[in-house]
Amino acid sequence: MKTISLNIIIFFIVISSVFAVNNPNKQQTNNPKQDSDGISVVFDGGALFLTKPASSPLTDPGWGLGYGGGAAIDFGFIQFRFDVHHVKWTKDGQKYWRMPFFLGYRIFPLKLNKIILPFFDFGFELSGDQKLYGEADVHAGFTPGAGLEMRLSPFIMGVNVRYHIIKHPYLSIGPYAGFRF
Repeated sequence: MKTISLNIIIFFIVISSVFAVNNPNKQQTNNPKQDSDGISVVFDGGALFLTKPASSPLTDPGWGLGYGGGAAIDFGFIQFRFDVHHVKWTKDGQKYWRMPFFLGYRIFPLKLNKIILPFFDFGFELSGDQKLYGEADVHAGFTPGAGLEMRLSPFIMGVNVRYHIIKHPYLSIGPYAGFRF
């Protein structure tokens, strides 16, 4: 499991680095002010559908539900994000809750058109986990992901899929909506 997790982390760092260096969306001009995609602020929120922790996303179809939101500074093809969510599920008759804090970036490698943008994201996750009526722990890990965003200025909506490489890993699928200023 640790080898697979390390390979996923390395893959996302390499892919993100390639797109950060070779931004295919940037149009070069002789005017430095026109070369910038501009800076925007993004606020979004939505639901999370997630697999049970400590289970393989492919072998255990148990799902939980969560909610949350985030904020980002958007530089055109890259966003620096902070997200927080609250999730709760039952496993083996025990109830658990988790509050993950995500700090990372989102890269938009291609613009299919001005409205639809696929993306990769990768970040550090700090998660407060607690069994109801039991122990509480804080865990750290990494979270690679990918998704698709639709921009209908100033509104945005999309979906992302993240694999949370942390103690008791899990997969989350999160539809979201928000505003980009």
